[in-house]
Amino acid sequence: MQTPPDLAQTQYQQGVALYETRRYAQALACFIKAGEADAEHLDAHWNECITRLMLGDFKEGWPLHEARWQKNEGRWEPDPAKRGWRQLAQPLWVGKHSVGDVSIEGKTLCLWAEQGFGDTLQFCRYAPLVQAMGAKVFLYVREPIARLLAQSFAGTGIDVVADNQPLPPFDVHCPMMSLPLACGTDSVEKIPAPTPYIFAKNEDISRWKNRLASHAPYGLAQGQSAAQAKRIGLVWSGLMRSTNPAAAKMDAERSIDFESLAPLLNHSQQGLQGIQWVSLQKGGERPADSNVLDLTADLHDWADTAALIANLDLVISCDTAVAHLAASMGKPTWILSRYNGCWRWLDHREDSPWYPTARLFHQGAPGDWAGVVEEVVATLCSQ
Repeated sequence: MQTPPDLAQTQYQQGVALYETRRYAQALACFIKAGEADAEHLDAHWNECITRLMLGDFKEGWPLHEARWQKNEGRWEPDPAKRGWRQLAQPLWVGKHSVGDVSIEGKTLCLWAEQGFGDTLQFCRYAPLVQAMGAKVFLYVREPIARLLAQSFAGTGIDVVADNQPLPPFDVHCPMMSLPLACGTDSVEKIPAPTPYIFAKNEDISRWKNRLASHAPYGLAQGQSAAQAKRIGLVWSGLMRSTNPAAAKMDAERSIDFESLAPLLNHSQQGLQGIQWVSLQKGGERPADSNVLDLTADLHDWADTAALIANLDLVISCDTAVAHLAASMGKPTWILSRYNGCWRWLDHREDSPWYPTARLFHQGAPGDWAGVVEEVVATLCSQ
């Protein structure tokens, strides 16, 4: 007879296998059983959280999302002093889920970026909602994105502090990915999506407009003028986090070999003529004769990238922070998603309630980027 920990691990492993094959409801049942069999099985609780978010069950999913703070070698960490990645002496605020006084009226609140640039771009949208509760709000973010956020929130009373600067005084704090819980986003219908909420500066946009104008589009069709051509930004690879095996696996799955994009870059095919492909891929390898314009050496921070995107007609990207940037700017954004995609895109939806201008193209089978590229080509040619 299995002991409870063995039963928990068996249920957990079954849940992982079911999740990988997109049988999310069945996976969820396994993760719940695993957590019931072993209350300290953090991975079971965490995967229950991710599965609930994937299924749009925000009411149960966001509270479980706080389990990320309790990880200590895969087990629950009961001591709050040992939790988390950033130790702050001030109280944590997560709305009605806070310990003690939940009112933030008249207080200074630090909203800090805990994870990647895409997460920061997705969840900084909540800052004005928190400000409307009566708090003085500032964002504490990684330096490469600070200028972009500062110009986007300019004039709102929301300040931005880069993480290479001292933290100003504050009363309470909240990590950005806890904001859906703190602000009561307990259903998909309650997602705040006031796009655009990220903005490039006009002078930066003009500078990049002039740069792009000096490069003629490739493969113009007969009778087609440069003014009729489209400029489309392209990203095919995510950041590779080699020191984290789980993240490295996901990074490999979400990234596309440049060679797989060949049908998309075929300027001889009718419907793909006159497109000026513009690389938004920092450090991505590609052949010199790929006909993709690469000016990324002059993209020094996310504000530069935003100004370049502002001059494009469309951005096509695998699941990366650039996709979040383009979509948060209200730019038409096509996101190429791996088979068992990220929970934030929900269960195989083609649209995104987070970003009204985003469209999702999903793999039909694990690793099938050829099918995704074929669908994108067909969609471009039909327009």
